[in-house]
Amino acid sequence: MTTHLLQRHLGFLGYASPIPEGELDNETLYKVISWLENTYIQQLAQNPIENFYEYTATWKKTILCPYVTSLGFTDVNNGTSNKSIVIFVAQLAMDLLYKQKKEEIAAHVQRTEDGKPKKDSIPLDLLDSLNLLAQATSQPLLRPDTSPDGVMAFLADTLDIVSGNADSLSGPVESAPQMQAIKAAIRSECEETIRMYEQMKKGEMPVGMDLGALKFDSNEKTAAIVLRMLYQKQLREMQTTINNVLSDLQQHTANPKTDLALGRVGK
Repeated sequence: MTTHLLQRHLGFLGYASPIPEGELDNETLYKVISWLENTYIQQLAQNPIENFYEYTATWKKTILCPYVTSLGFTDVNNGTSNKSIVIFVAQLAMDLLYKQKKEEIAAHVQRTEDGKPKKDSIPLDLLDSLNLLAQATSQPLLRPDTSPDGVMAFLADTLDIVSGNADSLSGPVESAPQMQAIKAAIRSECEETIRMYEQMKKGEMPVGMDLGALKFDSNEKTAAIVLRMLYQKQLREMQTTINNVLSDLQQHTANPKTDLALGRVGK
């Protein structure tokens, strides 16, 4: 994981101090881990460790290693990378936050204090999908009021992750046998979404139809572009439905079972 992504993880959790590039020194390791424990993990409430919040030169070896072992970090020792330890504990903190805040996020989406829809909120179904992707790629969850530019930055980071190695993915995606196909699909969608967003921001999104001698003003051109995008979305949904039907048919035809008593082939 790059320092940029780690900084985003910690920033999402509320850790404000900058993270240095490269390997983390032991003092920075102590500051980050002790903050995460006190703010999110709270393992010491059940299994106290004496002098945990007192930094010494031997803190990593005598205090931290037993602590992260109790959290499930296997084969940790004094030579284990400080950065890998921080990534592990930060991911635990985000998992806890995800479980605690999921209902609050869902309730907050498109709501203001008076209960009316909030114009700059991410739609609930889109937010849920994006956060499932965030969880699978070990990224911070998006907030309901994340700006469009923030969503694009998240997709750009996702693109960087899926273009790397499979270890960047976690959870149900990691165990899927079609890993490369999944990564390719995510990569394609991210690239297409970012490209279209940048074109729209610059006013360069093509209308996609022959206007002949017609001259549209900016509002009319925008409306035509929106219609084109909706039409493309409808076609893609239709194609997905067709693919699902073909997949169901193949389940019956690719592996037929014969029951002679019934005098027919198939399920």
